[in-house]
Amino acid sequence: LQHTCFSVDFPGNAMPPHAKRQKVASEDKARSPDKDRSISMAITLKGSVITEAILHGYKDVENRSVRLPLGWIGLHTGKGKCDALLDQIVRRLAPPDAPLPPDAECPKGCVVGAAWVQRTVTFDELRSQFGCTEACHGPNGVLHHVPQCKFSPHAGGPICNILSASVRLPKAVPCNGELGCWRLPDDVREEVLKQFDESLQIYHFPEVGLRPRAWPLPWAPQLSRKEVFWHRDLAKEKALTAAKTAPVINQATSLHRFFSVTGTKDSSASHRKCLTTAAEKVIDLEEVPPENIPT
Repeated sequence: LQHTCFSVDFPGNAMPPHAKRQKVASEDKARSPDKDRSISMAITLKGSVITEAILHGYKDVENRSVRLPLGWIGLHTGKGKCDALLDQIVRRLAPPDAPLPPDAECPKGCVVGAAWVQRTVTFDELRSQFGCTEACHGPNGVLHHVPQCKFSPHAGGPICNILSASVRLPKAVPCNGELGCWRLPDDVREEVLKQFDESLQIYHFPEVGLRPRAWPLPWAPQLSRKEVFWHRDLAKEKALTAAKTAPVINQATSLHRFFSVTGTKDSSASHRKCLTTAAEKVIDLEEVPPENIPT
């Protein structure tokens, strides 16, 4: 058999896609929170307790549905209050001799600092890296970690954004927050960068690298898993409760308001696929009939 080799010429200085990925990966590894003082994006955190836990270096995972950009990301404390149970758990996960400040003493509706996103990983991938196995699977899919499991108490996913450093601005910058990861308005970014110079002290999280701290936390070896039980699976339980009390609705009609497909020849088929994917992300369709999915 004769083998014919084909070569592809990339115009100008363009690189093949795989070469671009390799270059980006090497650049990310070379980045350092001490050298990089650029910041343009931010996230809004509901309740000062979460913001303070990150700024103090206690919380080293930011759970989101998306991967945050690597590098510095602004921390904006929203004006809303954190869930009462989550507030208690985050405070329990802080060192007893260095507790988090009361909510009333913390600025709200402001960009108060920044965190360094070291790496992003899915919830399941992080579980695998920690050796968190099926032995931790409890009833109804809720995780109940076995005593020897080292999985991070802060990881909940679906995307675990690993944080390895933080910085607190000397003066909080007032700003309206947004959902998701959003771009700082030009005037706000300018005020943040004025304070974000080389003289600003950066706090590097001890024992945090490509993975967050393992359980048990070094400052709370006697803390039990039961005292800090909080996983993304609880969101499913809430959805199940809402589904039982919600009126019977049509799945396609309810989700159509939020998801639409444009620019496709078979929009109906694509739309159905979009609806199915979205519904599976909200709740487990095997446990809740589609007609009872809440809006």
